Amino acid sequence: MNLQNIQKRLAELETTAKQILIDISEENWKKEIIPGKWSMAEQLGHMLLSAYLITGVYKQPDEFFEKFGPVPPGEKSFDSLYENYLKKLAEGQRATPNSIARSEELLPLKDGLQAWLMVCEKLNKRIDEHWNEKRLDQFMVPHPALDLITTRELLFFQIFHSNHHFEQIKALKKLC
Repeated sequence: MNLQNIQKRLAELETTAKQILIDISEENWKKEIIPGKWSMAEQLGHMLLSAYLITGVYKQPDEFFEKFGPVPPGEKSFDSLYENYLKKLAEGQRATPNSIARSEELLPLKDGLQAWLMVCEKLNKRIDEHWNEKRLDQFMVPHPALDLITTRELLFFQIFHSNHHFEQIKALKKLC
């Protein structure tokens, strides 16, 4: 997937948020609808923490990436990376503690939506200002479930991870 398509898909995450995160009462937003599962607020809290970490990667100087080694030959496609992620989830991979929103970090719905739109905008701005097709394939970064991936593949992750959690929120919303 080229940079233009990646940025289009990232921009679609803003539209998706605006469509899904409406008509939810504040009570249902933070309510544990399915026992033992994250609330809608916890889903978005996790997405925000993940997006903040990812966005931070794209402001780093080239020297930051040197510690992760060179990019091996061969690129993973969006679909193959997504399939690998789903496999990891099926095998029991769970969110790392630093990407789980604590109850005091959970935002009211309106503030959560605003925070999501702002982090999406910041990520797209950083990519516009500092990244191009070639540069996306020059650097590796660690990922807790996917091991070392390229900075292009990290954007793939941002897209499918966000959509995965938006689907979770949609399912919970239907149960309210």
